[in-house]
Amino acid sequence: MNRGLRRIFRPLYVIPALVALLLLARLALHYGAELTIKGAFYDALGMGGAYATRWHTTLLLVAIGVVVALLLSLPLLFLRGRPRPIVIDRDAPLGDPRDPRGDTLMRRFPSLGRRADALARDPAGRMVRLAILVAWLAAFVIITAAITPALASSRDQLLAWRHRSSFGVTDPIFGKDVGFYVFSEPALVSLVRLAAIGLTLATIAVVVVGLGLALVERQRLGRAAAAGVSSRTLTIGFVLGGLLLLTLGSQIWLSRYALTRGGSGVILGGAGAAVRGVDIPTRTVAAGFVAAMAIALIVLAAPPLRARVARIRLPRAIFAVALVWVAVALAFAIIATPWWLILLVPAVAAAVWARGLEGNDLVGNRPAPVLLWPAVAVVSTMFVALLGPVGAALNDAIVLRGSQLQVEHDNIAATLAATRRATGIDQASTVQADYRQGGVTQAAIDRAPASVGSLRFLDIPPTQEACARLQTINQFYTCQDVDVDRYPIGGQRRTLFVIGREIDYSKLPDFQRRHFTYTHGYGLIMAPVNEIEPSSGRPVFVAGGIPQTVRGDFIQPPIAQPSIYFGAEPGMPWSIVNTTQPEFDRTTNQKIDWTGSTGVKVGSGWRRLALTEFLGGLPYVGGGRRVWNATSGRPAGAKSQTLLYRDIASRLRELAPFLSIDRDPYFAAAGGHVWVVANAYASTSRYPYAVPFGGRNYLRQTVTAVMDAYTGETHLYVLDEHEPITKTWRSVYPELFTPASEMPAGLRAHLRYGEDLFDYQSAALGRFHVTDQDVFYNGDDAWAITEEAYGPGVDGQRILSPARYTYAVLPGEREEKFVAVRAYKPLARGRGIGFSGWLAASNEPADFGKLTILRFPSNGDKALDSLDTFTSNVARDPDLSQAITTRRDAVLRGNTIVVPIGEGLLYVQPLYLDSPGDSLPTLWQVIVSFGNGRVFAAPTFEQALGEALGGAAEPPPAPGSGGTTPPASTATLPQLVRRAAQQYEAYRKAFGAGDDAEAARRLRAFQQALAQAQRLAAPGAAAP
Repeated sequence: MNRGLRRIFRPLYVIPALVALLLLARLALHYGAELTIKGAFYDALGMGGAYATRWHTTLLLVAIGVVVALLLSLPLLFLRGRPRPIVIDRDAPLGDPRDPRGDTLMRRFPSLGRRADALARDPAGRMVRLAILVAWLAAFVIITAAITPALASSRDQLLAWRHRSSFGVTDPIFGKDVGFYVFSEPALVSLVRLAAIGLTLATIAVVVVGLGLALVERQRLGRAAAAGVSSRTLTIGFVLGGLLLLTLGSQIWLSRYALTRGGSGVILGGAGAAVRGVDIPTRTVAAGFVAAMAIALIVLAAPPLRARVARIRLPRAIFAVALVWVAVALAFAIIATPWWLILLVPAVAAAVWARGLEGNDLVGNRPAPVLLWPAVAVVSTMFVALLGPVGAALNDAIVLRGSQLQVEHDNIAATLAATRRATGIDQASTVQADYRQGGVTQAAIDRAPASVGSLRFLDIPPTQEACARLQTINQFYTCQDVDVDRYPIGGQRRTLFVIGREIDYSKLPDFQRRHFTYTHGYGLIMAPVNEIEPSSGRPVFVAGGIPQTVRGDFIQPPIAQPSIYFGAEPGMPWSIVNTTQPEFDRTTNQKIDWTGSTGVKVGSGWRRLALTEFLGGLPYVGGGRRVWNATSGRPAGAKSQTLLYRDIASRLRELAPFLSIDRDPYFAAAGGHVWVVANAYASTSRYPYAVPFGGRNYLRQTVTAVMDAYTGETHLYVLDEHEPITKTWRSVYPELFTPASEMPAGLRAHLRYGEDLFDYQSAALGRFHVTDQDVFYNGDDAWAITEEAYGPGVDGQRILSPARYTYAVLPGEREEKFVAVRAYKPLARGRGIGFSGWLAASNEPADFGKLTILRFPSNGDKALDSLDTFTSNVARDPDLSQAITTRRDAVLRGNTIVVPIGEGLLYVQPLYLDSPGDSLPTLWQVIVSFGNGRVFAAPTFEQALGEALGGAAEPPPAPGSGGTTPPASTATLPQLVRRAAQQYEAYRKAFGAGDDAEAARRLRAFQQALAQAQRLAAPGAAAP
């Protein structure tokens, strides 16, 4: 090996090269595996185009980031200049033009001509060049690492900016469309911030390397060489510093737009009078001033001009700075506020100081340092950047006079209008709720079977506990969540609890069972919200069991494949199916095959290596070792597939990270499939003048995501094609979305208005249901969400009443609708005992999302009770209160449900007894009220309702029974006896047939008829 090769293969060079190659190989494997596996995942869903757009754009942004970093670091290579031998003619007289360095160079370096050739061969020079190369490489890497990942992570933000849509609404200050604030402003701010970071690092690198190089060159070649390096450093530094100041000026300019949001509370959602009058104009002038200084620094980068400026005497330089500052102060005073004339004080002081320096022989004749100018620019930038907020605060505290309503009248009006528009409550229709005491009658109850059927005698915690004990069957199954939905049973619309039987992965810590054995849950569990087995207190499950069973035919067509490979449980791990390793399945003891098409095939070679890296890391290391071993040989058959992003929340975060996901996905049966459904929202916190609630000041339910629980087939149905944010993302990623018109009718019947959106709008409605800014400001008509007693103990726990999904007939309508409802009371304490309003959102396909505000009149003692008052009435009832106190901590209060019935309101709250031990909570009492201050309690709803109706109510007919029973008030004693006998015989037949729900209903009817007959037969009872 010759000498050159030996030099190349020295450990000093080989080891860093190998480390660099290994790092590059590791990065290539990581990103190559991600592209391969995610590409296959998107392709399997039919959304490959969206992923191609993402990684193409990401690669483009990475390339742009690298090029920008290269350009910013490249000036380091030109700091030293090109080394040239200097030949001096010794015969030329001093100062002759043939002498390029003049007399000073000859006097200081008389032997320079003799050393010219030696300098070209100087080994130290090569070391300097190598050091510069290393410094450039380090700067390039640092700048690349600082801006390239951030630029790539801004991909979606930049794509949204490029494809932005208009909102058709402008802000009241700048007159810009809301789309500018949602799409353009954040993208511009990100780009300017990244430019500032890159320029700051480049400037620091140039200054540090330039100073170090100047010191080295001075030691080696003398002051002349050092002066050359210093000059180039100043030239490049002034250019980079000017560009940096330009980005800072841009940031000040863009910061004005952020002032249109985030004001003080619900009174101002944006800029107040002081901000509009002082802060925004001040920032406008400051941005222009900083931009002017930036241009001046760039101009000073020219060496001839810099040389001329360097000859300016210090007093004149100070006077020039003071003169410029006077001009700036006048601009501030004219455009913003006359109070900025106070800025003339330092300018006058500086001018006086400069005048005094002119008489000082020691200082007055000295030139101003060149570095004075960038120092003045930086200090001035920092100062003017603070003027806006400081000036607004002082103006608000000292200058503004009058009440807040007077000063901020226009801004309050803008906040009110923008918040109503952003939350969507401006589209709500307002109706008068003329419900009255005594409006609930037996006839009205008979006309509202779905509304009465929505009254929950079951509560969610007891239902979930019963499901866990009776339906999970295996310790690894779980009833993760209980949701409310509606299904037609026996021709009647019924409200049911729906639960998916999923795997509890928290009980499966080992690798084999998490990913290969327990691959899927099984089936849906359903129970009517208003039926309880009287003997055990258990829910009446109309769907459940393993294999999946359904009582009746209310799920049509029947569920073809109940296995839940894809679900709603957060954090479902990946799994590999169709292997020779046994999968747990209670429905069969034979090998099962998953027949879906949305998995990623395991394969071999590169696909297997990529899958290993994607799921666990490098083969034979940590988690990667287990994946590599598990997918090798016989277990990874030709049909083996990997199921990724199996819970709908993680799937949506991968597919559409720009959408907000509702916290409560739910299961639905439709079209013979089990679906996992999640509502997704277009949201932002950048809507001008809109008040934020929960960190967002704009929210729309525009997408419903559905995922087949067996196959993983996924659709993002667009409910509102004109909503600007969703429209923008559809333009960016058209492959992700499906028009709502393609949603199957059976699935559309189970759409639910999003809970997060309803809570957001409910929070806004408390203050923003009014339209007059004076009433809004005074808070006269402000509402608060009602409270109720809930949970264990004598008094329960006071909680904010949650939103309810229920059937109801709203005022002015005739049909029962499935709606989400929330109730309000007056915000001010002591302002009444009744409701102040309700918010209702339709869940019906025909008018999905329609909002209705019910305003309740304040009728003094005729007002219907709010939920708070109902809770107090329960505590005041002597018999019921005594019974609750006797049982103390065994009492468990359920949620209170209120539904409109006829011309009144029906209030129902179940009370349970939760005995210690292993028994389930059992229904003990049902409390019924009509909102007139009185409460009635009985072991069953029918009995309590009968008490409330004066003992004249019969239970509603069974769904599908096709008839009604005459009111008990018109029945004679023989009729009641015959009715009791009929109900008892019907009970025996239903019990013998195994129809537990019908048997329980018949038994309750028998008990009620018998009780009514006993009351009628009592001595002194009046005959009907």
